Amino acid sequence: MTQPNDPSSTPPPPPPQGQPQPVNYSGPATASGAYTGPEPTPDAKQLSMITHILNWVLLVPLLVFLLKKDSHPFVEDQTKEALNFTLTCLIVHVLCGVTAFLCVPAIISIALFVTQIVLGIMGGLKARDGIAYRYPLNFRMIR
Repeated sequence: MTQPNDPSSTPPPPPPQGQPQPVNYSGPATASGAYTGPEPTPDAKQLSMITHILNWVLLVPLLVFLLKKDSHPFVEDQTKEALNFTLTCLIVHVLCGVTAFLCVPAIISIALFVTQIVLGIMGGLKARDGIAYRYPLNFRMIR
């Protein structure tokens, strides 16, 4: 029987709220598809950042993926994510272009373009810090 003041019977304190938690670069893959490979190098971070920031230009994520995917697992993971988001947005832009005579799709397309730029900047900032970024509402066509 343990006493109420016995230090061995108390659980460890939870981590402080608002503090950045260390990123685990190794271990089994999670169900959410988070990156779990080796720690990214500065070059891998920079390539991933450029890919995210310029995701609105279809050729940038595509070329970086095709040319540099074998250089580092982080580059492959992040360029796939940016390319999938670019392709998803491209499909929506094409659908909006086809139905542009209704006027509402033009507004949706403009809003999507702004969202694409903002999320690309957010992804670029995360990639610069070596943190894998996942876009919301992204169809992962390239796995």
